[in-house]
Amino acid sequence: QEQVIMRLIREAGHDPLRVPMNEPGKPGIKSHVRKLVVRDPIFTGSNVFNKAWERLRSRGEIADQH
Repeated sequence: QEQVIMRLIREAGHDPLRVPMNEPGKPGIKSHVRKLVVRDPIFTGSNVFNKAWERLRSRGEIADQH
């Protein structure tokens, strides 16, 4: 799950360590990636994607751009 998320962030043209902040009222990179994995069988269940995203954040593999 984490590898898929990291790959999709990079494919979207972003550095996972410098994820751009969401513009007010517009979906961000997390929303974009979530839409791409919605039909992937490894992301079944309502919280699987969010938990994988948070694991990456807690390990410092995803960080917001400052």
